[in-house]
Amino acid sequence: MEPAAGPGINPEYIAAVCDDPVINLYSASRARAELLRNAGLRIRVIPVDVDETARPGGTAGETVLALASRKLDAALRSISGAAGSWGLAADTLVEGPGGLLGKPADRESARAMLLSLSGRRCRVHSAAVLYAPKEESDAETRIKSTVHGTAVDFLDCSAEEIESYLDTGEWRGAAGGFRIQGRGGFFAVSINGLMSTAAGLPLNPLYAILREASYPFIWGPVGDSVFGS
Repeated sequence: MEPAAGPGINPEYIAAVCDDPVINLYSASRARAELLRNAGLRIRVIPVDVDETARPGGTAGETVLALASRKLDAALRSISGAAGSWGLAADTLVEGPGGLLGKPADRESARAMLLSLSGRRCRVHSAAVLYAPKEESDAETRIKSTVHGTAVDFLDCSAEEIESYLDTGEWRGAAGGFRIQGRGGFFAVSINGLMSTAAGLPLNPLYAILREASYPFIWGPVGDSVFGS
């Protein structure tokens, strides 16, 4: 049975995947869920609660990968049936002139982040960690990971623009205090890299590790639609 397309999806322009195994997405990010569904993947959203504090030391890529790995590890330890299902965890950090920026704790910290990025170039780092439920493999080879970075040149924003953006509430739960796939996209003067990375999940690198893990894609012709949750 072919599921109906989700809201806002035009199946005429999507080469979708048919009847693929469901992937557990261990993330509360609506942007990541939307990216995966728009790519034709069937997902089940299961947020996990972990300490997202970045530990000192290591590169930006190593740090964001460690955070994503922490989420996957928590899911495998605490969620019933996780070991027998495909699973995906992800995380995103913004590398600004003053260092790594995670999610702002409040409006004041979001304002400080945006002021630090205004008129400057930052780099958005997103990591994805995939779990493949293969009984014949040992635990280490079941886990594949990837990290990707995308440079974003930020608009030189006025104080009024920043306050207006903060009023939208988009900064909540967003690395660096902005969502490039939302109104925060107005502040992106240029992007050098993958838009999906800047939005929180590097799709092309993710596709590479899905293939490496032998995820059983079944491709359908343009016009098929297989969006579900």
